[in-house]
Amino acid sequence: MKISAVKYIIFFLGCVFVNNNLQSQDLFNNVKKYVGFGVHRTGTAGDIATSAWLGEELKSYGYNVKYLEFSTRQFFPEKVYLASKHDTITAFPMWWVNENISSNVTGKLVDPNKVTSFAKNNIALIQLPDPKRTYGQNAAYIDSLIDKGISGIVVITNNPSEGIQAYNTSENAKPWRVPIILVAPRDNEKLRSFLNKSTIVTLAINGTFKDVKGRNVYGTIGNGKKYIVVSTPISGWFTCGGERGSGIAIWLNLAKFIAKQHEGYTYVFTGNSGHENAFYGAHQFLESEAPPIDKTHLWLHIGAGAATLKYTKTPSGLVKTNEVDDKRRFFYSDQVKESFTTAFKDTKGEKVLANENPGGELAYVARKGYKRFAGITHVHPFFHVETDDENTTSEDILESTASAFKDFLGTEAGINNNISFTRFDKNPIITADMLGEEGDNINGPSLLKTPDWLKNKLGKYYLYFAHHKGKYIRLAYADDLKGPWKIYEPGTLQLNDCRCKDGPAKTAASVRHEGAENAEDQVTHVASPDVHIDSINKQLVMYFHCPLTHRGKKGQYSLRAVSKDGIHFKADTTILGVSYFRVFKWKDNYYSIARNSKFSRSKDGIYEFKEGPNSFNKVQNPSTLRHAAVKLVNDTLYVFYSRVGDSPERILLSTIKLTDDWSDWTPSYPVTVAQPETDYEGADLPITPSDMGLYYGKARQLRDPYVFEDNGKWYLLYTCAGENAIGIGEINAPFTK
Repeated sequence: MKISAVKYIIFFLGCVFVNNNLQSQDLFNNVKKYVGFGVHRTGTAGDIATSAWLGEELKSYGYNVKYLEFSTRQFFPEKVYLASKHDTITAFPMWWVNENISSNVTGKLVDPNKVTSFAKNNIALIQLPDPKRTYGQNAAYIDSLIDKGISGIVVITNNPSEGIQAYNTSENAKPWRVPIILVAPRDNEKLRSFLNKSTIVTLAINGTFKDVKGRNVYGTIGNGKKYIVVSTPISGWFTCGGERGSGIAIWLNLAKFIAKQHEGYTYVFTGNSGHENAFYGAHQFLESEAPPIDKTHLWLHIGAGAATLKYTKTPSGLVKTNEVDDKRRFFYSDQVKESFTTAFKDTKGEKVLANENPGGELAYVARKGYKRFAGITHVHPFFHVETDDENTTSEDILESTASAFKDFLGTEAGINNNISFTRFDKNPIITADMLGEEGDNINGPSLLKTPDWLKNKLGKYYLYFAHHKGKYIRLAYADDLKGPWKIYEPGTLQLNDCRCKDGPAKTAASVRHEGAENAEDQVTHVASPDVHIDSINKQLVMYFHCPLTHRGKKGQYSLRAVSKDGIHFKADTTILGVSYFRVFKWKDNYYSIARNSKFSRSKDGIYEFKEGPNSFNKVQNPSTLRHAAVKLVNDTLYVFYSRVGDSPERILLSTIKLTDDWSDWTPSYPVTVAQPETDYEGADLPITPSDMGLYYGKARQLRDPYVFEDNGKWYLLYTCAGENAIGIGEINAPFTK
C-alpha cells in the first residue's frame, strides 16, 4: 500500500533534519578543530598542522593532494608591551617587524595631531582606522610620522570587539623603520592618561626571527577539460575561528560533496597560506598552479567571515545573537549572476555585483582575467582579534551557508544534489557465507517480484545473481526485501543447458586468488542475469552472457532464455550482442545497453540486436562503463552504472531524454548515488582505481547496480566491496516520487 502524502512528507523531512543535523555538527567540529591548532600565522606550527589536516581530509575523499611550499622570514613575538613606571599594556607588533633596528625604545608618548614637531625620543599615539584616510593611505601616513623623527608608534586598533586587532601587510611592504605596536581600544583611557601626564613609556617588541616555510595545500579530482577552482585562505593572525575556520569548514564540506559527483569538470580545491602577508600564498597559486583562464568554468572563493554570528553593541559591550551577520558581503560576476542569485536568494548578506574588484583574495583572481567567479569576504566584529574562536559562529549558520554554496556550485557544475540513498539497516542481504565455497565471488543482481501465475513460487521476491566465472545462475528468495533471504542451492540456468558449454574458453573452474582478473580466469561460465517478467506469455525472460565465438571472433556474448517457473530456463541459441545486456522496451523496439556502453536495438528482443551509438562517449571518452541498470519513466531513461578505473568505483546516475533519432541521445553528466561508506562496502580499505574483470577478495568498490521499483519506491541493489556481497537501499529523489 502506498504511503500517504502527509506521512511521506513527515518521513522525508525527518530524514532531511537528521542529515542536516549531522552536516551542521560536522561543519562546527571542523571549525573547532581548526581553532584547536592555535595560532595560524604563516609558517607556524598551527599553520603547518592545518595544511597537513586539510591534505589528509582531501585524500580521504579521493583527491590527489599536493603542497606548494614557499619560504618566508617570520617573527615569533614573545613579550610585546607598552609600559610606564606603574602600568603595563599588552600589545602586539605591527608587521613587518624590523630585525635590524632596536625594538625597545623609551620616550614620551605624544599625540601627533597636537604637536608641530617631535623630539627624537617621542613615541606617537595614533588610531586606526582613521576616517580621514583610506586603508591604503595608512602606510603613507605612518611613513610621514617616521620621516618627522618619531622613534616608535603605538596604534589604537579601533574595532567593535575592544580587543587588539592585527593588520595584514600590503604588497611590496618592507619592515617598518621604527618599532610599531598595536593596542586594544579598551586601553584608550589609560593611554590618554599617559598623554595628559607626559608619561615616559617603554615600547617593547621582544621575540625571535626564524626562516620558515609556509605552504598551500591543494587537491585535484575529476578529469574534465574545464576546471572549477574552490579556494580559501588557511592562515591568519590568531585562532581565527569565525574569520577563517567557518570558511575552511564550508570548503571541506564542498570538497566532500564534489568528491561524490565530480564528473564533467576537473576540480581544484586550494587552501592558501600566507594570507596575512599580502595574500602571498594566493599569489603563488595564481602564478604557478592555477588552471588556464580560458579553461576555467568557475572560481569560487570562500573568504573571511563566511558564516559568523551577528553581535549587537550595548553600553557593556558586544552581545551575541543567534542570527547570522547580515553585513557579510558576497561577490559575484555578471556571468554567474543567475545561478548565484538563485542559490543565495534566501541567504542573508549584502550581494555585490563586482566584475572587476571583488573582495579579499578574489580581487586578484578577477585582475588576473578570470571572468566567472563568486565568493565572500567579511570583516566581522572579531576579525583579526585574538578572541575569535568557534563561538563566533554556529552550527545552523554554517549549515545554511554551506547549503547555499553547495546549491550554487551544484548548479554551475550541472550536479543534481537532491538524491539520497538510504541503506537498509540489515546489510548486505547476500553474503559469501550463504554460498559456502562458491561465495568467493558475487555479482550481477537482478530482482523481481514474482507474478501470481509463476509456478511453485518459493517466495514473494526472486533475486538472480551470479559468480563472475560461475557454471550456473544463482537464485535467492524472500518474502520481504529486508529478508531473510535464502539461497536456492541447485541454482537456475546451468552452463550445460545452453550453447555456452561449447565456448572457446577452458572448461575448468576459475581458481580463487586475491585481486583482479588474470589470464587464468578465462574459463567457460554464465553470468550477468537480466531477468524480466513477460506477462503476456506468462514466462520470465533472462538475458545472460558467456564466452563464445561469433563470426570468427572470440568474446563474451549475450543470449536469451525463458522459464515458466523461474528456475528451469530454456536457452535460445541466437547471439544477441556483446555482454552485460540490460534491456528495456521503448515504443516499438527493445533496446539494450551493454558492457561497452553502446546501445543496441531489436524489434522483438529475441533475435540479434543491431548495434548503435555509444552515447556515453559524449560524457567520458572513451567510456569505461562497466555494468549498467536501466529504469524507463515515460521518455526519460535513468541509467545507473559504475565505471572501471574510478577511485573508488561507485554507483553513478545519468539520465537520457529518448528521441526517435538515437544518435541524439545524450546522457547527463553523472552524479554519484552511492559510494563505499561502510566496512562491508570496503570503506575501511584504501582508495584505489578499479580494474577490469572479476575481483576476488575485498576492495573499496561498489559495482553491478540494479534498480527495482515496488509500491512506488525505488530500490538500488549493488555488489559490495568489489564482488563480495550484495547490498540494497532506497533511493529518494524528485524522480522517484
